Amino acid sequence: SVAARQAALEQQFEVIAQKAEQRHVKLEESQKLHQLNRCVDEVEAWLNEREAIASVTDVGTDLEHNEVIRKKFNDFMKDLAVNASRVTVANELAQRFVAQGHSDAAAILARQDALNSRWSKLQEVAAVREEKLASARFVHKLSRDTEETKARFQEKEAIICSEDYGTDVASVEALLRKHEAAMRELAAMEGKISEIDQQADGLKASLPETASEVAAKQGDINNSWRQLQAKAVERKEKLVKALQLQRFLAEHRDINAWLTGMQAFAESDETARDAAGVDALIKRHQELRTEIDARMENVRALQSAGNDMQAEGHFASSDIASKVAVLDEHLARLNASMAKRKQRIDQCVELQSFSRLADQAEAWASSREAPLLSDDVGTSLDGVEALQRKHTDFEKSVAAQTEKIVEIEREADRLVEQGHFDTPNIQRRKANVIALWKRLIGLSAQRKARLEGAWKVQQFYRDADEAEAWMNEKLQTAQDPSFRDPTNLQGKVQRHQAFEAEISANADRILGVVKRGEALVGVSADDGPVITHRVEGMKAMWEKLNVKSTEKAQKLQEATEEVVFNHGVEDVELWLSEVELLLGNNDVGKDLPSVQSLLKKHQLVEADVAAHRERIEAVRQQAKQFVSSNHFDADVIHAKHENVLSRYQAVQERAAERRRDLSDSLKLQQQLRDVDDEDAWIREKERAAQSTDFGRDLTGVQNLQKKHVAFEGELAAHEPRVNDVLRATDALISENNTAAMALADRRANLANSWAHVREAASARKSKLEQALKFQLFSADVDEEESWLNEKMALIQIEDTPETLSGAQALLKKQQALDAEVAAHSTRVADLVRKGQALARSGNAFADSISSSGERLQSLIDRITKLSAARKSALEDRHRVLQFSREADSVEAWIQDKEPQVTSQDVGKDLAATQALLSKHETLEAALESFSPRLVTL
Repeated sequence: SVAARQAALEQQFEVIAQKAEQRHVKLEESQKLHQLNRCVDEVEAWLNEREAIASVTDVGTDLEHNEVIRKKFNDFMKDLAVNASRVTVANELAQRFVAQGHSDAAAILARQDALNSRWSKLQEVAAVREEKLASARFVHKLSRDTEETKARFQEKEAIICSEDYGTDVASVEALLRKHEAAMRELAAMEGKISEIDQQADGLKASLPETASEVAAKQGDINNSWRQLQAKAVERKEKLVKALQLQRFLAEHRDINAWLTGMQAFAESDETARDAAGVDALIKRHQELRTEIDARMENVRALQSAGNDMQAEGHFASSDIASKVAVLDEHLARLNASMAKRKQRIDQCVELQSFSRLADQAEAWASSREAPLLSDDVGTSLDGVEALQRKHTDFEKSVAAQTEKIVEIEREADRLVEQGHFDTPNIQRRKANVIALWKRLIGLSAQRKARLEGAWKVQQFYRDADEAEAWMNEKLQTAQDPSFRDPTNLQGKVQRHQAFEAEISANADRILGVVKRGEALVGVSADDGPVITHRVEGMKAMWEKLNVKSTEKAQKLQEATEEVVFNHGVEDVELWLSEVELLLGNNDVGKDLPSVQSLLKKHQLVEADVAAHRERIEAVRQQAKQFVSSNHFDADVIHAKHENVLSRYQAVQERAAERRRDLSDSLKLQQQLRDVDDEDAWIREKERAAQSTDFGRDLTGVQNLQKKHVAFEGELAAHEPRVNDVLRATDALISENNTAAMALADRRANLANSWAHVREAASARKSKLEQALKFQLFSADVDEEESWLNEKMALIQIEDTPETLSGAQALLKKQQALDAEVAAHSTRVADLVRKGQALARSGNAFADSISSSGERLQSLIDRITKLSAARKSALEDRHRVLQFSREADSVEAWIQDKEPQVTSQDVGKDLAATQALLSKHETLEAALESFSPRLVTL
């Protein structure tokens, strides 16, 4: 019951308040102990890591290793300083808990003492390791510097102690540069030696335990430095002397090679065979002399250098002395040979001057002798005239060359008197030149006479060749059958007229050549028969040319007339082909537009046929004229004329026949289109008259009535047109048209369709009036029924509220629904009475009207009963829910808090204990604020 449930709630609340107080005390003790333990554990874990680091004894194997270890140790010391505050915090926390009388005070003090002892020991170990690392660093640094310096000594010693002093100037100079670079590097290393001495002295004073090791390293590096310096000075002196020797030897080799080459040139016995060779010898001798004078300064400088080195006591003095002696000997031989060479070159100059004059005379005479002995007197007039001009020029050149022959005789006599080394050759050359000159004068006179006779004969041959070539060319043109090709015939006529004018203009020239030939027959015995034959041939060719020219002129005139005729025939044949193609079409049209189009085209064709009658007659007359005049192509012309005439007559007959066919087709297609147009219009209207659509609502029925009135007016207006088409069809059938049967079927179908559409229109008008009344009633019923169905769905919902607010909302909705149902009951009664009256009047939709009224009345009665029952149930449910909501709230709160106050968990560490204590304080505040609510319930 409600009372028993209330007593149980009060008892549960008292128990939970007592348990909450006990749990609060336990949680505070646990929080303090966990806080201390966590702090000490963290410090001890940190001390374990740092003790392991401080106990390491490694100070490094070299400087780099030592630096790495020292850097890590510095980080370690910084970490000690930073974390010292953690030990202080742990001590303060332990003292505060002991002073507060904590139940575990003895355990707290024991952990504090152990922590402080470990911290002191760690600081002592760290200080000792720091001193060891600092001492080891200085020793490692000195060792590294000493080893690096000794390594550099060894590198330089390999260069300084080398036994290589070079084999030539370049190699010795390179070795000197390398040695000087090494000396500069040694000078830079002297500062490093001083720095090592200072470091060693400092270590021996500050770290006595390492003094012996440091002193040994210091002495070793100083001894190595002194030895290296001594070796460097010794090598420098040897390299300087080696450079002097190599420079002397290199210069001696160059000069000695040059002297040997000059000696070979100076001792050669070469002589020149022509002027160019003499000039080359003189130029070469001058070049050698200039080169010798230019190199003498170098030779003297080399001799002086060799003597100086011997005076200084050079280690190669004997070799230097022998080289200087050889140089003096070669120089003396060269000067003697150059003087002898100069004398021989002067005689060569004089000999080449004489030889040049003799060669020129012999060459000139020899080159002219062959043309004078030649039998060639020319094969044409131009050739003979050219040879005559050449001979005249030759005679002029002979007169000019006579002075040169006299000069050659004087020069030969002078050289012989002076005792030249080649005197026999000079005398022989003089005799040859004189004999060759006398022979040349005789041959020249003979050649001139032969050329004069040849000129006259060649002049005739040239004129005859030109005349025959011209006549042959014109004969080819006159005999050309080009008149048979009608292409560019007018141009051919004009060219032939020019051809005839050219023949007339050249008549005097041809006849003049013939006369000159007849005159030469008795003058030239060798060429007489040839000239006679040429004259007779020219006469015959000239006569033939005139005959062929006249015949070609006549043929060109006939060809011109035939071309004009053929063009006319081709035009007519092309036109006939086009017309035959058009008339060969048997299509008379499948509908009215196509027939009309074909008829228009045929009219144009007929007009074109009539217009060509005159052209056909002209062709006939022209062909008759060609045949009568014996034209060279008369048979072809007659055949073309007959073909054109027969084709034209066939075209006329076919045009008349096609016109009749198209006229009949036009009448038939015109009537068929009228019938089809009316039939299509009736079918369109018939679909509208037979429509079963009488409207689905009031607006639809009203719209359909308006459309039907317009439809009936359209039928009345179109009836005269239908009657006209029927009468025209009857008339065409009576004419026994080939398509009469098809027209009769179309006429019957049209009449039947018209009668049927009139009947369908009248029936549709009556049904639309009844549908309007039905739709007015249905609109009212549907509206009321829709509202009732909506409310019925709400009432039939079995909605049992589970909350108080839900019950209150449903009660308010139910009261509003009852008021609406009462108002709609009156409206339903009015609609039922109206439907009964429509059914009695005989409406086509009577059954639907009656069933709608009965359904509406049944629905309103049912809604009234269900609404009353629903209201009573909602009122009872509302009262029960008011109490249950308050009791459930109190009981749920007590059950939620009970597990929290009965828990034995006081936390495993400080964070967990603090969280539990915070939650418990929140619970106590909630218990205090909940007491007034329990009293109210």
